[in-house]
Amino acid sequence: MKRVLCILLVAFGIAGCEQAAPPVDADADRAEVERILTLADRQDEAGLEAYLSHVAPDVVLMPHNQPLVEGRDAYGAHVRAGWTYGQTTVTHEVLALDAYQDAVIARGRAIGTFTPNGTDEAMAFETKNLFVFERDAEGGLRVQQVIFNMNP
Repeated sequence: MKRVLCILLVAFGIAGCEQAAPPVDADADRAEVERILTLADRQDEAGLEAYLSHVAPDVVLMPHNQPLVEGRDAYGAHVRAGWTYGQTTVTHEVLALDAYQDAVIARGRAIGTFTPNGTDEAMAFETKNLFVFERDAEGGLRVQQVIFNMNP
């Protein structure tokens, strides 16, 4: 009876009802975040498209000292524009991860090299980042927000 009443109250927007949420599996979330970030590490069109398939349509990217990038298409264009300046190799590492029912927050770093066009000299870099992932209806993760401290 209580469950039926709860369903009716929620359906009519009268009240919310507490339901036991499924447990969060932080290890599985970390593995999924690392898998998604490995796609971001690929510096080619196929890798970018695979990565963007795990990005929310209304994603927000906050790059250091640059305008806000809003939306999956704009995010892809932003990455492609960066490729025009030279060759980048990058590896993302998750340093800390907090898993919640609706979201996962991953703090990390990206280490790699950037070789500007017209030179053979690769410059090493390390950036710090914060990724916020939302859970979709099936429990999968999608990139919702990205903040990083500098561009390579």
